Amino acid sequence: MFATREELQRRLIKLEANMPWLVKEYPDKAHFYPEFSSYADEITGKASPEDVEWATSELSRILIKFGVVDDFAP
Repeated sequence: MFATREELQRRLIKLEANMPWLVKEYPDKAHFYPEFSSYADEITGKASPEDVEWATSELSRILIKFGVVDDFAP
């Protein structure tokens, strides 16, 4: 059963709130990405096919916001 967009949004908000801790706890990107990916996979794994692209876009936005990756938009 897929999560509703509202449920996904709550998970994304929680992940975004935890980003300062994650960035501080895992300053080496080689350690950060596996940790972040576990949260991201939990979110996208519960998304419907219609919401996967939206959730992935939100995850990218969070990474950019916290300076983990540069804005890679063309």
